[in-house]
Amino acid sequence: MDRFELHNLDRTTPQLEENFANVLATVLEMIGLSTRAIVRKRWKEYFAKLLKGDDEKVEELRKRLDRLVQDGTALIIEHINNSVITIGDQTAKTGAKVDGLEHTATKIVAGVEDIKDGNKAIMGLLLKQHSANRKNDLYDLLKPVQANTDKLEGILRERVTDTGAWLLNEPYFQSWLRLVEPLLYISGKPGSGKTFLAGSVVSMLQSKISTGSDPWHGTAVGFFFFDKDDVHCRIGGFLQALRDISWQIAQFDPDYADHVSSQCRTWADIETLPSAWRKLFTSYFGQPGRSLCLVLDGLDEANDGGEYGLKSFLKLLADIQGA
Repeated sequence: MDRFELHNLDRTTPQLEENFANVLATVLEMIGLSTRAIVRKRWKEYFAKLLKGDDEKVEELRKRLDRLVQDGTALIIEHINNSVITIGDQTAKTGAKVDGLEHTATKIVAGVEDIKDGNKAIMGLLLKQHSANRKNDLYDLLKPVQANTDKLEGILRERVTDTGAWLLNEPYFQSWLRLVEPLLYISGKPGSGKTFLAGSVVSMLQSKISTGSDPWHGTAVGFFFFDKDDVHCRIGGFLQALRDISWQIAQFDPDYADHVSSQCRTWADIETLPSAWRKLFTSYFGQPGRSLCLVLDGLDEANDGGEYGLKSFLKLLADIQGA
């Protein structure tokens, strides 16, 4: 604010003074909106709207600020031109006044830009803090286990080059890959390499999604490796799998993370398998531009019965028909 040097305003026109006062009032009003949102603990919602351009009040203030800056510049130029015409032959004196006015105009514009930059910096810090808080909240809500990510990394390190390449030529796999068929089930004897095959499929899907090519644009991929010796799998079953997959997707998709945060306030919102399936997945995916690909390995090692078991999960898969 010290760059404005308010004591120089007595050398400007009343119109320019009024313009400058309106600029300051608009900036203060923008800061006031941010402050009230924080005081009311509604800053998460406020900044989410701000980023998407949904806050009409803030958008109106931004447009007003840009318009005032443009008007102020026009007033300065008009004042300079009038001064030159009026003074006439007082070239040296006129030049000094023009320099002074240009300097004042530059300082006003620079001051406004400084305020804008300062506001952006504050918003950036608050959004960064919002992202960190949201991540912590989601972690506490979903309680993912690291074992699945570690297992995938181990598979990708240990697998032989071109592991699972034969699968690409299988008609059923190609049909599933083109999203013609919603489900693909691969069976095999224990120790036949199904887990390494699943890891290869996850790696291939992640590669396709990262390129953004059709039909994979806007697709998210999640994976889970069931293990009968893992206590989380025995107790949590498919509910644990859905929570882990939700956490995986939220790390790379801020829109999805915001969706989960809005749908799930407490653990009670996703304490059953149907509620977790509905709130974490069907309420978001299946809409235009939002697709989900799940890779689940070791279904034979998952509990068959129970509220979190395989039978309960298979009943939910009917929701994807036609989605």
